[in-house]
Amino acid sequence: LILLIMVKLLDCTIRDGGIVNDFDFNIEFVENTLEIIDKSNIDFFEIGYVHTNKYLNSSDGIWKNVPFNIVLNIKEKYNPKCLFSTCVDFGKFELEQFQKSSKTGIDLIRVVGLYEDMGGILEILPNLKEKGYLVSINLMATSHCSIDNLKNLVKMINSSTIKPDFFYIADSFGALFPSDIKRIFNIINKLDKIKLGFHGHNNLQLAFANSLEAIENGAYIIDGTLYGMGKCAGNLPIEKMVSYLKYHHKYDYDEKPLLNYIKNDMVEIIKKYEWGYKLKYMITGILNATPRYGQRYIENGKKINEISEKLVTLSLTEKRKYTKEK
Repeated sequence: LILLIMVKLLDCTIRDGGIVNDFDFNIEFVENTLEIIDKSNIDFFEIGYVHTNKYLNSSDGIWKNVPFNIVLNIKEKYNPKCLFSTCVDFGKFELEQFQKSSKTGIDLIRVVGLYEDMGGILEILPNLKEKGYLVSINLMATSHCSIDNLKNLVKMINSSTIKPDFFYIADSFGALFPSDIKRIFNIINKLDKIKLGFHGHNNLQLAFANSLEAIENGAYIIDGTLYGMGKCAGNLPIEKMVSYLKYHHKYDYDEKPLLNYIKNDMVEIIKKYEWGYKLKYMITGILNATPRYGQRYIENGKKINEISEKLVTLSLTEKRKYTKEK
């Protein structure tokens, strides 16, 4: 692997990992996580989501709708080198929730949406940029996008007056292979002066291989989480990429604080919650469907092979969102 650019890493343990435990991280855990992320020289720390009340449940912890006053306090207390990011789902937040960047402690807002949301996301970009934020557009469910979809998207973004700082492809269903990454990046590399990112899921245990392929094909920023903690099959374990870049490419990252933290401070979380390689998520990854099908089918007492029997009957659109059987 030849690194043509200096790659940056973004840790989204509190955000993507929060999907596993309903964002039930106490402030001390978040502060401790920030401290070790910063000691390891990781570049971005994603502290959670921003949602309107409609999308919040009583069981959700505070990081599903980040309290900016707490973010500012944490930043003041630790004065970290890393930048802070937060994630928003298009259509599930209001622009008014964000004051200027200096009032929230957030440096980067990552707006997540499907292909059909992209026009709407481009319309709200100027508002967020005016408030002083770096902005990323994160394309969800990239494995459901055709080559024509991606080419149209490149044209749309290139012709937009206000452009994002970053454009990410997200392998939401863990269904992409390295050959897919190469093909997709060959298209999105035509985005004009926009840095590219990759967010992998590990249904097929390919998050690391896909991330390496993304780097080789021009990715500037790669996402990961501690011990791969994340929705269903989980994410790229960030400690793996940190170790790789340090020992194989002499990056100034340090895996030692991360490994100590996982071994000493994440023991209870790892025991209590499920994520990582599971047969039910492997099947949904192979068949390019939301992992919720695997999760719900097993929860509802169905047999493992009933997942694939169902998924092969569904269209791509039907695979995108779990629908309960009547």
